[in-house]
Amino acid sequence: MSELPPPPLPPPGSGNSVPPPPPGYPTLPPVHPGPEQGYVGQYHPGFQPIARNARTITVLLCIVGALQVIGIPVQLALHDKAEKFLDGSISSDSFRDALSTQQNVSGFQGGATLAIGILTIIWMRKLINNHRLLGRPGSKWSPGWAIGGWFVPPGAVYAVPWLIFKELWRGSDPSNVPNDPNWKRRPVSPLVHAWWVLYGFVPILGAALTAGTGLASLRDIGKNNDIDVAKLYTHNFSLQVVVSILSVVGTVVFALLVQNLTRRQRALTGEG
Repeated sequence: MSELPPPPLPPPGSGNSVPPPPPGYPTLPPVHPGPEQGYVGQYHPGFQPIARNARTITVLLCIVGALQVIGIPVQLALHDKAEKFLDGSISSDSFRDALSTQQNVSGFQGGATLAIGILTIIWMRKLINNHRLLGRPGSKWSPGWAIGGWFVPPGAVYAVPWLIFKELWRGSDPSNVPNDPNWKRRPVSPLVHAWWVLYGFVPILGAALTAGTGLASLRDIGKNNDIDVAKLYTHNFSLQVVVSILSVVGTVVFALLVQNLTRRQRALTGEG
């Protein structure tokens, strides 16, 4: 008996066709598991590309890290000027010049950090969307938490983003299969926990050191005389330097987390 010819392909526009993959995704055969099965290693039109967001975040983190490194010697110089001003060996103008340099570095760093925050929210929304399409039963966090998680209590220590990163890391484990009931048991990288400590608690330590001087923030500098401002940069100075160094480490850890989590998920979604 001769072999039967293969069945005809469905006509264009039928319910079985899917849009072609956008640039950046490999051309793979259209496979149609149900939504409850998930899509692993194959293109699905619901997947959102994350590589460009991750690259931009990483570049900005490198800029912030460079500014943080530059800021350490600037901080040392300001501390020296503050001590000399309090001793009466230099004028107020000399101290204010050093203060202006430090504030300029902090201003550039703050602008880049704000951009990182906005892009991180966008990146996390895409990660969560893709995570759910990959077939991860019992997922707790919806895309809306990529925004709300940074602002709800106990958001002061970024507990919700930390929990989201843990879920995303487990969900992007390469050993997972669609609808795998064991995906929540996958190990979590130390990068996730290190990020939480360095981004959740180190800034609180820095804020506590600043508050201990009686100046709640740099915004209060204009409301105080030069002597009070100088005391801000001499109080607990050694701990302030430690906080600055830990902030640099935190920036590096965040960059590594962004790159590794992005790479893991791209391997599952098929993003090129």
